[in-house]
Amino acid sequence: MKGNAFRVARRLIYYQKRYSGMIKTLERGKEVIEKLRYNLGLPKIIGTEAFKIFEKSYYKGLIRGRSINNIAKACLYAATRIHK
Repeated sequence: MKGNAFRVARRLIYYQKRYSGMIKTLERGKEVIEKLRYNLGLPKIIGTEAFKIFEKSYYKGLIRGRSINNIAKACLYAATRIHK
């Protein structure tokens, strides 16, 4: 029983670390998008659309190994193109 409890605890720690990393990445992306949107004077709808694109790209695994700043900039660009 001790071995099983240890494995369960280890697995929970693994998923907790993984989840907290996901939250940090999404929060950082949101911060960068909002900062750029504000500095460029774009409407909030474009920031919302850019974050949706950022979130989709994160869940599809396209962000791994790339700069969050560059991905956020690309998402903001794509959102402005969508909402001409």
